[in-house]
Amino acid sequence: MERFLEYSTIFYERSIDFVLKFPRWIVFGSTILFIGSLGFFFLLKKEFIPPQDMGRFIVRARLPLGSSLQRTDEAMKKVEQYLIQRKEIEKYISNIGGFGGTEANTGMFFITMKEMGHRPKNPKTGKEITQASLFSILRKDLKELVPEATFSVQDLSQRGFSAGRGYPVELVLTGPDWNTLSSLSVKILDKLKESKILLDVDTDYVAGQKELRLVTNREAAALRGVSMANVGNTVGTLMGGKNVSRFTENGRSYDVRVKIQREKGETISVIPNIGVRNTFGEFVKLKEVINIQEKEALKTITRINRERAIRVFGNPAPALGQNASTEKALEIAKEILPEGYSVAMTGSAKTAKESGNSLTLALLFGILLSYMILASQFNSLKQPLYILLAMPFSFTGALVALYVFGQSFNMYSFIGLILLLGLVKKNSILLVEFVNHVRSTGKNIQESIREGCPIRLRPVLMTSFSSIAAAIPPALALGPGAETRIPMAVTILGGMTLSTLITLLVVPAAYYLGEKEVKIQPKINKI
Repeated sequence: MERFLEYSTIFYERSIDFVLKFPRWIVFGSTILFIGSLGFFFLLKKEFIPPQDMGRFIVRARLPLGSSLQRTDEAMKKVEQYLIQRKEIEKYISNIGGFGGTEANTGMFFITMKEMGHRPKNPKTGKEITQASLFSILRKDLKELVPEATFSVQDLSQRGFSAGRGYPVELVLTGPDWNTLSSLSVKILDKLKESKILLDVDTDYVAGQKELRLVTNREAAALRGVSMANVGNTVGTLMGGKNVSRFTENGRSYDVRVKIQREKGETISVIPNIGVRNTFGEFVKLKEVINIQEKEALKTITRINRERAIRVFGNPAPALGQNASTEKALEIAKEILPEGYSVAMTGSAKTAKESGNSLTLALLFGILLSYMILASQFNSLKQPLYILLAMPFSFTGALVALYVFGQSFNMYSFIGLILLLGLVKKNSILLVEFVNHVRSTGKNIQESIREGCPIRLRPVLMTSFSSIAAAIPPALALGPGAETRIPMAVTILGGMTLSTLITLLVVPAAYYLGEKEVKIQPKINKI
């Protein structure tokens, strides 16, 4: 290590001579490097938080509307047999018909995978099957297993940032007319499926649910002395049941519930023949006073800001990422929606945008605060600028490192940039502060740079090496939750490495160009 530092010092002394000969070229070249590196920002996938291999996720299934609970159960048993055969799946919990029992055509599976290290290997890659790779397998196999069903996979690591379904991409469509809005949502849904920018794309608009409406003929009811209250109470009691009394036996109390006999059938044909008592004490059949209509109805009607709304959601395509998928989905929706109808992002995508704005403001405020503190410390308005020159190149190193290691630009990598703000400028402070100290002995700017910078090389390298070494363990992707640590660690590794190398050249060049030669009398201490 000592020999490495000695050789580094000799090489740096020669580099300083080159810097002092061509300071403008050094500053110009480094500026071009920084501007060019910004292109990596547009190549990176952008998302709020990276998906994590938690080993827990949800598979949703939906059969055609109107499918019976028995038909859904038969289809979901095929899925259960398939899941049992998957060696990487440890256990699952299934739910058929919805939690309220009102969604007979739906099924849901809460799946837990085996821990990393105990999963089978992918025969193509030779690596353990990850959660993301299993998603692709399930989408393909389940669709072949139950062709009439629609399947979607939900990553639980993306859950919790939305009041809706919790998918990474969520759009909300609003407008004044419900029928028009529903037809527009179908067009947008088809276009999104065709474009393949979203996976598992779906909507909360579910039409086609059959319902029976009993429409009373008020004139006929009035002629026969039948009140609306009696009609409602009679139908509700026989079809839905009603507690009318209680009885006690052997010290235990039981409800007495009146309801139509199951063997007589709870069908439409029963309702017209139900008798209701009129005001004269006579029984009148319902078919004489009501009309039965069977119509399609909606399960739920969502409103946002007092406007009717429909949510469209899905998972981003792996090649695009959350931000790009959301932006493209917004563009498609805006092309289809007419005037008076609007679309907006919500859920995790909206949170990502708001967090990005807040973190950007924090970064700018940190730069301003750093400049103010350095200006007061060095009693100069120019020298803090030399010190802050290290920051752009830390961003350059961070962006390049994220791209090389295949990481996305997310909240954790952004926090890494803010951390770099405090880490990289200490190297510049060491250089500028010691060059000022050498100048105070009466030497000119060139001599001060030639003498001061090589002396400060050792502490600059040692502090940088310590920061880089501390970032290596989290960058190795070890242990659970590594997906959230890697982006921050890679950002610090790349930023510190490149910033250290370029700072050693750019700061002396900028100092030499920006400072004026001033004759400083050395301090003489009288004895």
